[in-house]
Amino acid sequence: MDLPFINIFLLLLLFITPFDLSLAQNCFLSEKYQIHVINKLPFNSPQLKVHCASKDDDFGDHYPAINEDFNWSFCNFFDRTLFFCHFWWDSKDKSFDVFNDKNFCVKDQNVPNILNSCTWEVRSDGFYLKQLNITDGSYYMHHYLDLLPSNSPQLKVHCASKDDDFEDYYPAINEDFNWSFCNFFDRTLFFCHFWWDSKDKVFDVFNDKEFCVRDQNVPNFTRSCKWEVRSDGFYLEQHNITDGSYYMHHYLDWSWDYYI
Repeated sequence: MDLPFINIFLLLLLFITPFDLSLAQNCFLSEKYQIHVINKLPFNSPQLKVHCASKDDDFGDHYPAINEDFNWSFCNFFDRTLFFCHFWWDSKDKSFDVFNDKNFCVKDQNVPNILNSCTWEVRSDGFYLKQLNITDGSYYMHHYLDLLPSNSPQLKVHCASKDDDFEDYYPAINEDFNWSFCNFFDRTLFFCHFWWDSKDKVFDVFNDKEFCVRDQNVPNFTRSCKWEVRSDGFYLEQHNITDGSYYMHHYLDWSWDYYI
């Protein structure tokens, strides 16, 4: 009885050994994941430098061109893999995890990742992570982390309605300029005019009690319309009806005359 057992054991060793040599490519015992880091900084801007690594792998310094996709794949054995990246651009730098969770890419997010792929974009106002809109199955770039210049030109804001005028206001970086009002007969409209650097834009920030602005289709349950002014445009906080979370939707660009 011992001989057949020995023969089978030897055959298994011969079968397993070739697979062991290729696990990193085929992920025989684990799922395969990809990470993409795309340079979406403006043309003619300073060179971006990226250094990404895990406990076992170090890719060294990379200098991706504009729109270049720096990417790699790996096997997530026992769901314990962590990759971080350090970014340098102009006078700014930032370091953070780009993968530490197989379900969400990073643990502090709440939108499931079903692609086995984490796509990051580096933009002038920060870092964006590709996420799934569970409601309609589309994908969008979620503003995950800021990379704001502390010496940015001063923003000027002038907001008003038919009856109220708040005059010119100059909010500091991360300052919340806000006001409250009573919406009699559901007829209130507030608009704001924004000036920043050499750009300016004016649009309604409230004209509908259900959606904040009428050209949107995501109901607002908070009775609060939250806007963020960023270097690439204007963002409106919206509700994810599926899981109850909130995210910032890119509503309007500084340089375009149509809504996103």
